[in-house]
Amino acid sequence: MKNIVSKYVLTLFGLLVVCTIIHFLAIAPTLETFILDDVCSGILQMFSLFIAEPVICVIIVVGMINHQEKQYYDSIS
Repeated sequence: MKNIVSKYVLTLFGLLVVCTIIHFLAIAPTLETFILDDVCSGILQMFSLFIAEPVICVIIVVGMINHQEKQYYDSIS
């Protein structure tokens, strides 16, 4: 059980790092291009970086865990 938890925690951290890199390479410049107001651009960037992207990463990891448990219980029965 300890190995499974560490596997998914490391997967979550890896996804967060990848999302952060993608944010600063692609999403932030795109938002700055299309949104002319600096305040709105900053708020939207911080919302996407600190709320939307981590939630998406957590949903991906939860889906992976549910898929793994479904395979485990299907193999038992």
